[in-house]
Order: sequence, then C-alpha cells, then structure tokens
Amino acid sequence: MARAKKTEESTTPKKATSRNKANGGSVASPAESRTVQTMATITTMTMSEEQVRARAYELYLERRGNGGTPEEDWFRAEAELRGKSA
Repeated sequence: MARAKKTEESTTPKKATSRNKANGGSVASPAESRTVQTMATITTMTMSEEQVRARAYELYLERRGNGGTPEEDWFRAEAELRGKSA
C-alpha cells in the first residue's frame, strides 16, 4: 500500500501547551496562575471593603449621626473586623 505524501503543516501558529501527568494532563501557565491569584486577591479585598462599609454604616446608625465622623466609624469598623479575623 502506498503512503500518502505528507502535506505541509498549516501556517496558522498553534498555541503551545504544557502537559503534566501528575495533575491530570494540564498545567496552568505562569500568566494564568498570576491572573487567578490576582483575581482572588481582588475578591478578598472587595469582600473586606464591603464588610467594613456595612459595619461603618451600622456604627453611624448607632450613634444616630451625632458626635463622630465617617472616618472614625470606618476605622472602628476596620478594627472590629480585623479583631474577628485574627
């Protein structure tokens, strides 16, 4: 049986992939790993900021807007939440 002549490879560049048998055959590139880590950090920071904002508002309501500043409420809220997570 005669073999067919190999045709030239496509000129379209192919994405380089890394494979590793230990983790099921796929490996995230360093850039992908950094992106995931950055997104996790942003998510954590955002959740934390939202928690501080909500607690600062609660403190504002508790003092009924009298005596104090939004900054004091914010710093107190941060300190309380930091104490909870520590």
